[in-house]
Amino acid sequence: MSDQATLNGSTDPKPGSNPHGSDNGWQARLQLGFDQVAGETRLFKLAHDGPLRVQKPFYPGSDRRECHVYLLHPPGGFVGNDQLEITGALKQGAHALLTTPSAGKFYRTMPGRTQKQRLGWTVGDGACLAWLPQENVFFRGCQADLETRFNLQSGAHLFAWDISVFGRKASGEKFDEGRVSQSFTVNMDDRILLRERFLLNAGAELQTAKWGLQGHHVMATALLTGPAFEAQFDNVAKLVERWGHESSVSAGATHKRVIQGAGVIIVRYLGAKVSLCKAHFEQLQLLLERESTVNWLRPRIWNT
Repeated sequence: MSDQATLNGSTDPKPGSNPHGSDNGWQARLQLGFDQVAGETRLFKLAHDGPLRVQKPFYPGSDRRECHVYLLHPPGGFVGNDQLEITGALKQGAHALLTTPSAGKFYRTMPGRTQKQRLGWTVGDGACLAWLPQENVFFRGCQADLETRFNLQSGAHLFAWDISVFGRKASGEKFDEGRVSQSFTVNMDDRILLRERFLLNAGAELQTAKWGLQGHHVMATALLTGPAFEAQFDNVAKLVERWGHESSVSAGATHKRVIQGAGVIIVRYLGAKVSLCKAHFEQLQLLLERESTVNWLRPRIWNT
């Protein structure tokens, strides 16, 4: 998919308007539960409220051990006072990959009309979660507040990424107005592996400083934890180093060891093209599929 198609898939609503027809915004919730039965991962719990759905589970492998689920948000984006909450749990041994069919869009809104997204996942011993959504596009004038939390048990594996696009470069729109707040927490056995917060007020020094976004409008993070993934750190670091040789990309990987025998690999990425960022992160996914004992097949929906 081209940058033009990705970033210009919708028109920007007028400031303060709500295409949903309500000043209160959409309130949407989704609860998912995965279990392993006779070696097969099954979606055993599905509860939703508001405009948030999933397509039926897909099984790309013949053994049905790996379950793919596509999250659908029919409104297509967030306007003022929208609140979306997704929670899920993977029981022991379950393997689930979740992604989205298109970019998330946070439209322009009035100050004080916050657009909220809350994600919370629990991953049991021997279970593996791949949380690989498409990018979030933050339009000029948005007021976005995103929180992501992962609670893991010992022996769990997590592969998660977050791709953020500030403004719509293909349309000539800069992110020179608005606010984006993001937080990420990864716990293992109720101990903190990672906790961080990113706050961008449009026009702040953070956007151009060498210690910040360095003038880039694409920012991404990937997180990997679990023994099979952490064993691949050297391969991950070499791959990410190759990305950094490109003039439009700044990238790095670190292995943060917090608990004895447990840590988290953190991949940071800054760039000028969302399509290139996604291609690089798919290289990371393919590396894990090829080298790790926890295999993930590429979701078919990424081909559309």
